[in-house]
Amino acid sequence: MRVYNFNEVVGNVSTVSVIRQSLHNGTFPHIAIFSGMHGTGKSTCAEIVSMSLTCSNTIDDNPCMSCAQCNNNLKALQNTGVSSRVSKVNVGRINKKSDMETLLKDIFDLQISEQSVVYIIEEAHALDDSQQTALLEEIDRLSSSVYIIFCTTKPTKLLRELRSRAITFNFTRLSNSEASTLFELYCTKRNITVTDNEIKEMILQYAKGIPRNIVNLIDFVCSNEFGTKTVADFLGIIDEDTFLLLFEAMKSSDMYTMISVLEDALSKNTQDTFIEQLKNFILRVLFFEEGSIVDGFNFSETERIHVIFDNHDVTRIASIIANIKYNASEAELKFKLLTVRQLLRDSNIGTVITDNKVNAIKQAKRATQISEEQENLVRRIEEPNLQPLDMDYLANI
Repeated sequence: MRVYNFNEVVGNVSTVSVIRQSLHNGTFPHIAIFSGMHGTGKSTCAEIVSMSLTCSNTIDDNPCMSCAQCNNNLKALQNTGVSSRVSKVNVGRINKKSDMETLLKDIFDLQISEQSVVYIIEEAHALDDSQQTALLEEIDRLSSSVYIIFCTTKPTKLLRELRSRAITFNFTRLSNSEASTLFELYCTKRNITVTDNEIKEMILQYAKGIPRNIVNLIDFVCSNEFGTKTVADFLGIIDEDTFLLLFEAMKSSDMYTMISVLEDALSKNTQDTFIEQLKNFILRVLFFEEGSIVDGFNFSETERIHVIFDNHDVTRIASIIANIKYNASEAELKFKLLTVRQLLRDSNIGTVITDNKVNAIKQAKRATQISEEQENLVRRIEEPNLQPLDMDYLANI
């Protein structure tokens, strides 16, 4: 659900504030670059800017949404993308030279109007060098009524000469508190009730602060009324208990349990997913241990965290995990976790080897014991319980 009012935009406070102030002062740049990850609000803000620049009755730097031009622009943006004064095109879908030439012609045909006209170019990084050069040749002669907003996830792919002529506005992920605010506001606006807080936390964790991901997941998950476990499995969310069990096993002398927990988690998730969520988990542990920031942990989990990491350098442990590469082999992942295990147990590699030898001896003894018990059981089954013949009994018969 697109918004057309800056007051409803959550996050990117500084960027939005600068945009609004420049609109208020009449100094919004004629060539602008809106840069940031997919779904962080670039297109939304570009559309609000375009409608504000062409609205004759703005309210607090926002389009009034009631005048004829606002209505025309709104219909265009929601359908064809083109009105008399606003045009929006995704150049990532242009693959013919003739189409690009038509686009350039359309941009500069907008100058016919004496009123402000705005052109929004989505995925601007898809333009090759020759196409960008063609734009540069025309940009310098734009009239004061024309505005061009380039939206891109890869600003460095734009020619330096093009970037030097523009003012860049950066859009970033939402903070945890901003993401939570957006979740609540969107649910209220859509009249959606989420009674299970775990589902909310999973959606926010999976969305990673990207507004588009948050609203899309709310619509999909809540409209289908999925249960908590279904949502967790669908999103690939690894629960806190898995990581707590892993670190508890690391701290014990039994490496077999640690490897079992790890391999079980890897069997249910891709390795990159596991590494990413492991990094997120240890970061939250670091915030909790160093700054008493709970960040979603319940009381029982905080108690376990205290026991696991008590008197240990959590920053050093977090640093080791942060340096695990997403494309690491399983062996490399296990080696990093072995290093963490040494820190948690205040041991060197010699101690680890000794512990493993002790455990190996214990397991071997237990295996021998089980084997002997099995052999005895088989022997008792195979040997019938016959009594010696009683000759006196036979004589009486």
